[in-house]
Amino acid sequence: MADAKKDGKSREELTQEVKIDVHDMPPLEGIMSIRAAMQNTFAAPASIEEFMLKGLTTDEADAVRDVVGHENMLTPPPTTPWWILFIEHQTGFFSLLLWAASILCFVSYGLDNSGVDNLYLGIVLAVVVFLTGVFSYYQEASSAAVMAGFKNMIPPQVSAIRDGTKMVIDAKSLVPGDVVLCLTGEKMPADVRICDFTNFKCDQSSLTGEPDAIKKMAQNKDESGKPMEATNLAFFGTMVAEGEAKGFVILTGDDTVMGHIAALATGTEADDTPIAKEIHHFIILISALAIILGVTFFIVSLTIYDVVKSLVFGIGIIVANVPEGLLATVTVSLTLTAKRLAVKKVLVKQLESVETLGSTTCICSDKTGTLTQNRMTVTSCYVNDEVHEVPSSEEGWAQGSEDARKLMVDSTFETLFKIAVLCNSGKFTEADRGKPVTERLCSNGNASDYAFLRMAEAIPSLHEALTTDGDEASTMGGIDKDSEGGRVFWVHELRKRCPCPYPEASVPFDSRWKFMASLCTLESGGGGAGGGGVLFVVVKGAAEVVFSRCSTMLLRGTQVAINSRLEARFQQVCEELGARGERTLGVAFRRLDGPLATGGGGAGGGEAPGGWRGGSPEEANYPLGTAHLASSRRGAEGTAGVANWAGDALCYVGLLGLKDPPREAVPSSVRAARSAGIKVVMVTGDHPTTAAAIAREVGILTGPTGAGASGGGGPGGGQGDEGNSEGAPRECGPTRAIVTGPELETMPDDQLQRVLLMDEVVFARTLPVQKLRIVESARSMGHVVAVTGDGVNDAPSLRRADIGCAMGLTGTEVAKEAADIVLLSDDFSAIVDGIEEGRLIFDNLKKSIAYTLSSNIPEISPFVLFIVARFPLSLTTILILCVDLGTDLIPAISLAWEAPESDLMRRPPRDAQRERLVTWKLVSFSYLQIGVFQALAGLYSFCVVLSDYGWPLSALPNSAHKFEAYPLDEKRRTIAPSCPCGGGRPATGNFLDSQRTVAIRGGSLVEDSGAELSAEDREACDPRDIGIKWDEDWPFGYGCPFGSIKPTQECKFSPTRSPWGRPCYRPSVALRCAQTASLVSIVVVQWADLVVCKTRLLSIVSQGMASNTVLLFGLFTETLLCLALCYLPFMNTAFRTEPIHPVHWFPSMPFAVFIFVYDETRKGLLRRSRRLAAIQGAPRGAVGFVEMYTYY
Repeated sequence: MADAKKDGKSREELTQEVKIDVHDMPPLEGIMSIRAAMQNTFAAPASIEEFMLKGLTTDEADAVRDVVGHENMLTPPPTTPWWILFIEHQTGFFSLLLWAASILCFVSYGLDNSGVDNLYLGIVLAVVVFLTGVFSYYQEASSAAVMAGFKNMIPPQVSAIRDGTKMVIDAKSLVPGDVVLCLTGEKMPADVRICDFTNFKCDQSSLTGEPDAIKKMAQNKDESGKPMEATNLAFFGTMVAEGEAKGFVILTGDDTVMGHIAALATGTEADDTPIAKEIHHFIILISALAIILGVTFFIVSLTIYDVVKSLVFGIGIIVANVPEGLLATVTVSLTLTAKRLAVKKVLVKQLESVETLGSTTCICSDKTGTLTQNRMTVTSCYVNDEVHEVPSSEEGWAQGSEDARKLMVDSTFETLFKIAVLCNSGKFTEADRGKPVTERLCSNGNASDYAFLRMAEAIPSLHEALTTDGDEASTMGGIDKDSEGGRVFWVHELRKRCPCPYPEASVPFDSRWKFMASLCTLESGGGGAGGGGVLFVVVKGAAEVVFSRCSTMLLRGTQVAINSRLEARFQQVCEELGARGERTLGVAFRRLDGPLATGGGGAGGGEAPGGWRGGSPEEANYPLGTAHLASSRRGAEGTAGVANWAGDALCYVGLLGLKDPPREAVPSSVRAARSAGIKVVMVTGDHPTTAAAIAREVGILTGPTGAGASGGGGPGGGQGDEGNSEGAPRECGPTRAIVTGPELETMPDDQLQRVLLMDEVVFARTLPVQKLRIVESARSMGHVVAVTGDGVNDAPSLRRADIGCAMGLTGTEVAKEAADIVLLSDDFSAIVDGIEEGRLIFDNLKKSIAYTLSSNIPEISPFVLFIVARFPLSLTTILILCVDLGTDLIPAISLAWEAPESDLMRRPPRDAQRERLVTWKLVSFSYLQIGVFQALAGLYSFCVVLSDYGWPLSALPNSAHKFEAYPLDEKRRTIAPSCPCGGGRPATGNFLDSQRTVAIRGGSLVEDSGAELSAEDREACDPRDIGIKWDEDWPFGYGCPFGSIKPTQECKFSPTRSPWGRPCYRPSVALRCAQTASLVSIVVVQWADLVVCKTRLLSIVSQGMASNTVLLFGLFTETLLCLALCYLPFMNTAFRTEPIHPVHWFPSMPFAVFIFVYDETRKGLLRRSRRLAAIQGAPRGAVGFVEMYTYY
């Protein structure tokens, strides 16, 4: 048996199958093996019968639990406390950089509190970082741990035998060796070895992917030796679909097969998503640039200013380089796209997973329920030596195709569907009464039984037959209508008309004989099946198996002897339907009114002596064609009546072809994925023949597979050979392969990678660990892998993949928790929709970053000019934040609403190693192209405003400190020598609070507001040093409250008669006006930048402006905010701006026009280059000069 403990297991051990050997032992030997593993903690039983009656004692169970070391429950993984997660979101690299800048601002204010700029800046930075962290934490806080789904998989209580008594105990208290009883509808409480059973079946689909319930028994009929295939083992967490069983526990909790998979899922590391890596790369790049420039400016400025002012300049450089709104922009953009995907039935659990879909290069898709509808459907039938298409719905029959019209009046087809319903253990659920046939759920039976019920329920001729002659209907039980809609279950009514009076004589389906049989009274079978009230043997099973038990075939109401031609024709039909991926099931009957070959009995449906018996073909005492199997066909040609039937042979009615049909949108989605350069790989647990047929139908396989390429197995739906013994994949041409699980098991990693290099690949009969291996191999080759899955067995692969896609309808909670996204419609097409959205978000993030970064140059260049040329600072740090977190924020986010460009899904998947989110070409575009134009626009607007107020460009170099109010010599702490009123004097006392001003008119000092000039003023302000040439007011005061630079030309506005004249000759006020104009210039050129960033390739004429109304709103809001910063008094006070003359909005507009024309020309050259390359037949990937150096 398996090791009792799993502590310390390595990843390599986890990826191997659980080692169990109890299934290969007799029950008593198996329980002795468990006793030995549990250190002989319970008494050795004398016989298995004695042990199953008494079970363990309570003391023995406690002793076993001490040896095992854990309860019967799955160990949850360690979780990170919420407060640590919150701190992590507050301390990212970007965040730490801005936190440091905020702290330095507070330190600067503490060292020099003469101005509040540093205090405001520190507060704003702290609030921005905190809110961004809170927002990102909130978005991620909803993600639950993988193990949460497993909690629901432990039944709270279970029936067990302890101390010789049947009792109900907590499931978590079970130990290896406990005897348990399992009933229909319960979940298996542990891994159990079956000893006694009654028609016991388990649904292992969540564990193995097998769609049908698996029959379990006391003996192991499987010869592969694999525990998962053993028929005498039932596994923890699987559902009991039918019957009951009694057995002993072999493994509990973490040691079970389910626990093994749980450990593999939670122990599988989930790597960072591609977008997370890209953002981290961008943050490191920008942060390094910001720190290097900030430190450089700080060191250089120390030669001019004191530490505090130098620190402020360094912080300004950092703030100018760091796009503070980027993380908020990315988060909002991802959230928006996630909501758009939710409309398309794709639930995104982790925001960054949105973009990962767009990076996908390989999709490993399950078949059942993802590529197909997960609904077995009868699609064709073979009756009267003809193949017909069978409608699957009431609407299909009503449309009246040629095949449908033929079948509705065909007596042989009537017999066929009647037997398919009567020899069937399925039934409709009462809750679905009144629903369309295709939407009804069934209970009991298997997927094939459900398909037959839905087929028959939709046939109009059945409705007519059951509703004719109302009096007769009432004598036979009547029509059971519901009180509201009058809808009935027609197949249930058919069973009332044609009852099966001997259910105990049935032969249930078993993989050993591959058919089931019942004794039924056919009301009107037609063509030899007639005779109301006559007992018939009805048989349904694998087409070839049933056919081999028949000597005649029902053709148009007449029983015809099967000859070589009919036999060859039958084989041909089976092969054709099998190649189409259809599972073929045959139907046969025999009327019990003649001598019986295998037992007594009378005619006319009388009972055999001792009653009818069933159970197995050997035990049945009615004809099943068993003796006929060893004989040759009778009647080479012609017809044979019932009296001439040989031995116990049956009459073959026909066969039905069943299929889980592909979803309608899947083929087009596969084509779209291929055109986007994405490899689509099918990974399924189904048979190779079925897998290959579906793969061809949906376009995963596009070429012929060749002989034997689609795996073994007969066309009748048998399992057959699953592969060659050499372990090499069957190659279907140079670029195609179909590989089965047994082949994969012995295949080395390098050969698996060679298989994955092929264009078209299908993996069939795969196990969970093999699916995980496929995913890891694809990832090791550089693929970005998306994986679909619905069962617990898929959890490790979902976790390990770059993007795990769980099924929302059929998926288990574990699969949903392990996945990154949930496909609410279970539809493969939703993945392709997600890929397009993922590519779009990457495209739009590039555009948003290009837009955001372009304003960095006009934000950085003022500080460069300030340090290099002592140029007045044209943009303050506070105004930089107004751009980054104000005017630019909504426009940057609005690009997330941008529609895809026409070539989005025709591009190959991006190479994560070369095509980064931020490349040097994007930096070149934003910094060296658009950014330079914007910097020139800002500088030009700044100079125009200062010139209009009296200071031309020639007066600006080396004058930065002269524009400051109360200019100081920072080194000596004296009033700046350039100040005409107090220059060179100590900056002590309360001179800054005096606020006394004088005016210089005509070269003479003039008293301000009639106040007498003090001797100090007259001594400090020597009119001979002023040099003004015209008779205008030039305000000065002690210490120069408006700055010390002398105007050298006349102000263009009247200081007294114009509302815009206040800044005239007042350098500090004029500087604020110029800085405001510089802010306005950035907004104006960002109008053009936003428009050109709408597309990377197309002209704005093609894309249009109306396609993105949010972008239009962004243009409006940034303009509105800019107006508020300019003209609202409280904004002027808070951000140190000034109302500017309307004419000062225009200097930057020519630059905006130039940016638009330049980028349209660049894109035009790009498109022209691509067209020429296509015409000249240039190899894919060849690019022209413009694309090589400007296409970001």
